[in-house]
Amino acid sequence: MFKVPFAGRRAVALVALSLSAAPAAALTGEDVMEKMGKDERNGYLAGAVEMAAFMNHADGRRERAQCVLDLFFGDDADPLLFDKTLSEFKDRQAMPVIHLVIRRECGE
Repeated sequence: MFKVPFAGRRAVALVALSLSAAPAAALTGEDVMEKMGKDERNGYLAGAVEMAAFMNHADGRRERAQCVLDLFFGDDADPLLFDKTLSEFKDRQAMPVIHLVIRRECGE
């Protein structure tokens, strides 16, 4: 085993604490639409939609879960639905905007 002096352990603990205490910066609509490339944006949106669908399915709301999936992956999906709304609300956090689109299209 490695022997780390007390001062070294204390320094590591302080660094870890300072990193964990730093506030996480939430992505905004601008971050998603202007700072991400197309593939990165599509991956982000696909992950967000899949997570929302999973949460609805886990809550027993299977029809709503399917509606959520159909918004992004369905045959009749509007490929720009989320992009348009995120562009409209560039200064807002992206996840609540995505949730807003899902509520508007699939109901509560």
